[in-house]
Amino acid sequence: MAVHIHMEQLSPTGVTRRRGAEAFARLRAYLEQGAVDLSLLNIELVSASFLDEIVRQAAALGAAEKLTFITDQKSVVGKLERISSIRGARVFVQSPGDPARRLLEPRTVRNEAKFSREKVPA
Repeated sequence: MAVHIHMEQLSPTGVTRRRGAEAFARLRAYLEQGAVDLSLLNIELVSASFLDEIVRQAAALGAAEKLTFITDQKSVVGKLERISSIRGARVFVQSPGDPARRLLEPRTVRNEAKFSREKVPA
């Protein structure tokens, strides 16, 4: 059975890579013991850089399989899909109330610039 940890137990905010590294430093001890459900519920803002740092370090530790992100926000799932695609990492998510976690399918990452012919007012 996985240990359930809320993100606020690891970091006061979820918005920088540095905070992601600090959060992972606290999360690491739990992952070394076994599976962890990391709850992102009721968190207003979680940046891609924060999440990327957690995913990057979990993968480097060989603990990506033991980490599940619990979220009900499509934007967070989208960020995790992009991170999974860029890093080639296995990322698991679970919605509240779902009986099981699911492996995110990497999506196509497009890095080309998008331009509009319309002028945007300053």
